[in-house]
Order: sequence, then structure tokens, then C-alpha cells
Amino acid sequence: MSRVLVAAIRKWMIPVPSDPKELYELDMAEYAKKQKYKIDSTPSLSPVERTALEWRLLYGRIFKTVIILSEQSNSELAVERGQLEQAYKYLPKIFDRYTSAEGFLFLQDDTILNYWNLLPADKNKLWIADQVSNSWFAVPTRGNDSAWFSSQAKMVKKVVNTMPTHFQVSYKENGPAKNSLILCSSDVFYVPRRFLGDFKDLVGLVGNLEIHHKFAIPMFFLAMDSPPHFDSVFNKMIYRTDIPSKNSSSIYSALAPAVHPWSVANEPDFIKLVRIMAKGDPFRLLLACVCVSLNNWFHCYSYGNMALFYPGLNQTELALRHMPRDIAPTKFIMWS
Repeated sequence: MSRVLVAAIRKWMIPVPSDPKELYELDMAEYAKKQKYKIDSTPSLSPVERTALEWRLLYGRIFKTVIILSEQSNSELAVERGQLEQAYKYLPKIFDRYTSAEGFLFLQDDTILNYWNLLPADKNKLWIADQVSNSWFAVPTRGNDSAWFSSQAKMVKKVVNTMPTHFQVSYKENGPAKNSLILCSSDVFYVPRRFLGDFKDLVGLVGNLEIHHKFAIPMFFLAMDSPPHFDSVFNKMIYRTDIPSKNSSSIYSALAPAVHPWSVANEPDFIKLVRIMAKGDPFRLLLACVCVSLNNWFHCYSYGNMALFYPGLNQTELALRHMPRDIAPTKFIMWS
């Protein structure tokens, strides 16, 4: 282990070769002559495969199970096909699959999760960025030029009118003003086990209605509980509406629970992300070295891929010992 750490430190500032062939130990002719196995560079991987592998590299050490929803499926990498505009309709099936989970964390692929900052959050409460104005806001349903907004509002109203009394009362007490509708980007949210039954009931009320994910999720949350009862962990996330041409480290903070947006389009982008996350989790440094050594570059394009995390932390005590003291909590609660 010490040799790997020393190698990681030595190679920390080595630039990434522009030609992938320079990363192999032998010439291409040597591989063919000696019948040695060569790991292909990422051009042989599809965008979905690259995204799936990247997510597992970033979060697989922390979360027990990572499930990815995408427009394209891949059974080998646990990528499931789903209509992402209505991704919430697929969640009940996943809830039923992991009956021992205490909760589920949902994340879109253009958002970075600083998981070490989630430890103090209450895992029995709902988590969502309802106080982040650019992520959660009301839109008018009258005088809006978009027919799409109007149709979404009609469907939401129809569902609310068919809700059981306790859902309907909660939504009307906590929901938007008349002639307006709550839109939430739903980049990251968490549903604990005690609300899974309510979530599934609300999905059932939607039925075949084509309510968009960005309207359905805030409707569900407002029906399930009052916003003052939500855990505030994601209200401290960094959220930008403008997408910079290049990811800027100036918007990243290891103290934030999540950062949006952040895209990974090439090999240097991925290594940069791994290195910058090392500010909160020093083990990222080791991952950066492994990626360079193996020539396993994983591109992550903005295909709207979404992932569900079953919160089962692995090697938690070992990880916490290497976290900075000002970040690691005084008491840790394992999610199993």
C-alpha cells in the first residue's frame, strides 16, 4: 500500500499524454507478437459505459450499490433503461428490490456529490434543495406563453384533487400560491424508508399522466411532509445556472454537500475532478494514480444519466480516519 501512495505522489503532477498509445508499456507490435493482453483506450467504450464506470470509480467505494438509469441499458454494468423525463416512475421498483435499505439517494450525472458532508444529516427525513432559489422556484401557470407549462399544471392539479386527505392537506398548506406551480431541478434528493410507501402511493396516483420529473418530485415532497421538516443538508449546495465553457475550480468547495453543474467530457476533466475531490476525501489521490496507471479513462457526457444510491457505506471507519478532522463527524451512523 505504501508503494502505491508513494507512486501516486510522484506522478501527481505528471501531465496526461495527448496520444493514448504513450500510456502502454509495450509497442503495439510487441503486444501482438507476445500475445499479451492490452487494455483498450476509452474510444472502444460507449458513452453509457463510460458514465457507468466513472460513477463506480467515484462512488463505488462509499455506496454499496449504484444503479444508473439511462436511455440505453447495459446489464453488465447495471445500467437500466428508463424514460428520464419521468424517472420517478421507475423508483418504486428499485425501492422494492432493496427492502433492507434505510433510504435512497438520487443524483443526476451533472452534479458532484461530496458524500463526506452528508454524515451529519438526519437519514429519517426528506432531503432536497428547497431553499436553493435557482433549483426550487414557482412558475406562473397563467399568462405563460408555454403550452407545456399549462398542460403540466393541469395534470398536477388533477393528481392533487385525487390525493388522500392527508396528502392533499399537506400539499395545499405548503404548496405554491394560486395559479403557480413549483418547479425543481431535482438534481439531488433523498427519500428515507419511512416515506417510501407514500412515494409509491403518489406515483400510483400519477398513473399514465406524463408529468415531468421536475414537477412531480416537488409535488411529492410537499404532499409527504412540510418543508420545515426537511433536512437542510442540500440547501448548502453550490448551484449555478450558467454552465461555464470549462469547469472552474473556483466554484468547487469541499465543504458543500453537492456542486452543480460539473461535466466530465474527456480524460483530463475526469482526473481534474478526482484530484479536486481529494480536498474532502484524500483517497481520491490514490484513485487518480490508478486511473493513470491503468489507462482507464472514463468520459461522462451530459446524457441525463441518473443514479440511485443504496446507502450502505463500505470501509467507513478506515475512510473516516483519513478525512480531515474539521470534516469528519464526531459520531458516525452507518447506513445499512
